[in-house]
Amino acid sequence: MTQKCKLLAKTFALVTIISLSACAKQDLATENVQQPNPKDLAIISQEKFGNRTFSVLYDPDTMELYTFLKYDGNDEGHLASMHNADGTPMLFSLEE
Repeated sequence: MTQKCKLLAKTFALVTIISLSACAKQDLATENVQQPNPKDLAIISQEKFGNRTFSVLYDPDTMELYTFLKYDGNDEGHLASMHNADGTPMLFSLEE
């Protein structure tokens, strides 16, 4: 390769890396939604996988569905709300 080609390749690589890194760190606007306490939710199902317990829960007041993942030996777990494909909260229904 000639010296010009090497310089052109290095310049192209540098510009690509800079442009990709500028896109990587974006602050997404999220609503500050207060999630319920898992103790206040009703359990639909609960499965144990090794040292983890995975639960599907719902809020009796709003009927919204949540997942809860907890590791054995840890007092805290990870609560996440479930959403439909259009982004609306997934609701629990007694009907199938």
